[in-house]
Amino acid sequence: MLIATNGEFESPVRVYHWWPGKEWYKECPIPSFLVKEARQKGSKYLTYVEALSEDGDGPFAYATCCPRDFPSRKMGRTIALGRLRKDLEGCGIRLEER
Repeated sequence: MLIATNGEFESPVRVYHWWPGKEWYKECPIPSFLVKEARQKGSKYLTYVEALSEDGDGPFAYATCCPRDFPSRKMGRTIALGRLRKDLEGCGIRLEER
């Protein structure tokens, strides 16, 4: 499990993958504007990561595959987590594997 922490608080990090035709059992956790943007770019895959906070609203990052790319969930997760890590480090927060 991946955790965002600054030593005082801890927040779980969630990873979601989207592709055309993906159906969610509950409401889609990925913001609709990102799905719309991915579709407009012709992307076949989107990886979305977010660090949850107590109020349910937290920092997020995402990665989309270019239509020419060979899609890989692993690569999407690596890119999106790298972007989230960079944003969080600027706020004094680090990601830890537990």
